[in-house]
Amino acid sequence: GKVGLRIPLTTPPTLAAARVKALGVS
Repeated sequence: GKVGLRIPLTTPPTLAAARVKALGVS
């Protein structure tokens, strides 16, 4: 979802990618 794009820049790339992937599936 578009919410995944609103990840803080301070978020580790690995965590950000995991979150985007998780939100993308849902």
